[in-house]
Amino acid sequence: MNGLQCPTTQTCVKECPTRFWLPDPASFVPGAKLNKFFDQNFCDPTIDLATTSLVSDTEEHSL
Repeated sequence: MNGLQCPTTQTCVKECPTRFWLPDPASFVPGAKLNKFFDQNFCDPTIDLATTSLVSDTEEHSL
């Protein structure tokens, strides 16, 4: 994830969101269920938020 951006490239959507949104800090915790924090409609369709999880650099180095 890059700052406060959804893990996506630009995508076309049916209509623009009607509300301002910031991600919950809990969405950045490794192992967080991203589909509970992000709207799949506004994410790259090749990324399935139900099966995608975050891994921290610390976790990668300890594996």
